[in-house]
Amino acid sequence: MVWEFWLDGVAVQVEAEPKTPTLEVLRDQLGVYTAKAGCSPQGLCGCCTVLIDGKPRLTCTLPVKSLAGKRVQSLSGLPPDEQAELAAAFAATGAAQCGYCTPAILLSASCLLAVNPAPSHEEQAKALNLHLCRCTGYTAIYAAIDRAAALRRGELAPPAPTSRPDATAITLGQRPFVDDLMRPGLLHTALVFAPTARGRVEAVNLAAAAAAPGVVTTHLYTPEGSEIGHAGVPVAAVVATSQALASAAAALVTIELAPLPEPETSLQAGFRRSDGDADLAFAHAAVRVELSQACAASGATPLEPEVALAVPEGDGIVVYSGCHDGSGDLGVAGARVVLVPSGGSYGAKDRYTVEPLAAALADALRRPVRVGLSMAEGQRLHSRRPGGSSRARLGAASDGTLLALDLEVELDGGVLTDRADVLVSLVAGAVPYRAKNLKLRAQLRASSAPRTGRIRGATALATATLERAVDQLAAALGRPPEAVRRQLLPDWAPLFDTMGAGPLSVAEAEGEGGARVWLKVTGPDEIEVTCNVPDLGQGRDARLLATLVRETGLLPEVFCFPWGRGEALGPAAPAGAPVELAAQRAAAGLVRRGGALQSLQGEVFEGAAPEKGAPGQAAARAELGDAGGLDRVTVAVACGEEQDPVLIKNLGEGALHMATGMALSEEAAHEAGLPETRLRFLGVLKPKGCPTFEVRPVPIAGGPRDPSEAVIAAGVAAIIAAVERAEGSSRSFFPMKDSAPARALGVRKPG
Repeated sequence: MVWEFWLDGVAVQVEAEPKTPTLEVLRDQLGVYTAKAGCSPQGLCGCCTVLIDGKPRLTCTLPVKSLAGKRVQSLSGLPPDEQAELAAAFAATGAAQCGYCTPAILLSASCLLAVNPAPSHEEQAKALNLHLCRCTGYTAIYAAIDRAAALRRGELAPPAPTSRPDATAITLGQRPFVDDLMRPGLLHTALVFAPTARGRVEAVNLAAAAAAPGVVTTHLYTPEGSEIGHAGVPVAAVVATSQALASAAAALVTIELAPLPEPETSLQAGFRRSDGDADLAFAHAAVRVELSQACAASGATPLEPEVALAVPEGDGIVVYSGCHDGSGDLGVAGARVVLVPSGGSYGAKDRYTVEPLAAALADALRRPVRVGLSMAEGQRLHSRRPGGSSRARLGAASDGTLLALDLEVELDGGVLTDRADVLVSLVAGAVPYRAKNLKLRAQLRASSAPRTGRIRGATALATATLERAVDQLAAALGRPPEAVRRQLLPDWAPLFDTMGAGPLSVAEAEGEGGARVWLKVTGPDEIEVTCNVPDLGQGRDARLLATLVRETGLLPEVFCFPWGRGEALGPAAPAGAPVELAAQRAAAGLVRRGGALQSLQGEVFEGAAPEKGAPGQAAARAELGDAGGLDRVTVAVACGEEQDPVLIKNLGEGALHMATGMALSEEAAHEAGLPETRLRFLGVLKPKGCPTFEVRPVPIAGGPRDPSEAVIAAGVAAIIAAVERAEGSSRSFFPMKDSAPARALGVRKPG
């Protein structure tokens, strides 16, 4: 059937079945790529929002028949001056990080400001409650709307240009994600997963799918007789001329499985460190405390789904990927990876998922092939943050001197764990307190649960356990907890002074290393900058640009940031690795070479910083309101003396949002190894009801620091401590779904 409506002021006609989702029509037929697939078709993340007859509407659940005769407006349809105004406001406050959710949020903000020139915080939260953002914690978004409103009222001068080179493009959705890349003759792929997480494949019937309309080919991913070890193993794939036809055909595939016994519990990785004799010192300490803590597994829940686009090029294949590391083997001769900037993934996309299959299909068909997952399918493949239990023992002298510290962490690694050794080392190393007698142990054990990995916030369990033990130690000493922390951490005085009097929880996270930067002179006034630290919306390019301009004396517009090629970048460094030192060393090589850029065309200058950066450090406080809800979470966070305080605040606010979810609502449940895939049950918090997040950057010597891990861990510990103070009893498990702050956020009680 043909449907007629107006899009951005132009009359359009589309041909589609009445129940076809509007989002599919907008993206596939009309090229509206500022509307994102996000959680599609769950209707919960808001990334697919457009204005229909002037009101924000979700399009992934709206049938196209509803558009007949109506006026549809995308972000591109807003007047250019309004786009520029909103982009400037969001850039000035850092309200767009990865940018995946931002275009839709701008539309809701535009609609709100059209009817309310001075919206309150509560009115903004209500207007934004269609939307999820995993990066910002919403605080910077509120500030951006306030700024845009003040600009419209003539109360502010236009802001100065942002230091982030890609801020406008990201805010307005002009920088594409992999899912926005199109090629002539593009084929689409749908994956077929088994109905259970474990089993032996007895039979797979692809005949009905192969005969379905639009199907080009089918692919048996897991042959008959093979064993499936976890929920993230695809069995088959269907390739068709559209995503809708591929998905419809995939539903016709039938799979017969024979059950397999549950896997044996085994040790995946372990970490041990022992200094002195902690057991003996604990036994002879004047004051002793011991307690245990446990937490559920939780997910990173990135809003951008996994998508790979493989395109034949000459005799090879180019694979466009949103993963972090393009150095792995794709299994296809001549295949190479281009790393497209990713939607914030917080560690969930450290490895290939759909890229090898996309490369194989494109190579076999010699046509461009897109392999894309829905958010629900991605939950089967994503690594989760492991749950587990921990125990802390502290022994001190009567004057508060710490004599013994014993921390043991046992994590559920699921069927397999990505970067298991790094994960346990990170968890065991999250100890800011120093004691002559120290015992640290972290173990990661296999189970039938879904796979795990080094997701941001993995140190929160260890930190929460240790911080609760310090609080109990202070109570046993009869001293305020903040006084005990000041005694134990004298070097942290700048953070404590910034926070002032009152209860605190602290966290330390190991610094990262391995950053590399390449400067390639490509013209008389152009230098291409590439880096092996992934660009996830954490302001990497702004940090690189500031360093390069300072070290070379060249103008900012000389530097450009192309997408990286996996074979050139090599293995990815962690997202938290400080890029500034590597950029400084690359710039030094360029400066030593001397001469005009025109004489240096084609030359490449490399800078490497393999050493770890300074550790992340944070001190947090959570406050409950009179009604028992979480009112405010404040954190002082260490940063390098030359780091951008706005960027540090932005990253910290997003980390506090994730910490709040981990403490009160976020849980990645599973049943017989099959993970919960419905977004509404994963506990990600929307704007309405979220507390105020305040981040106070504290410049400290020692170089750049990544704030995110330490802020999450300190935030979780602070929220648990606030709940315990309010309830007058101890909490030994999080998320605390049965607490008053969780109920105030609308969290469903357990069971």
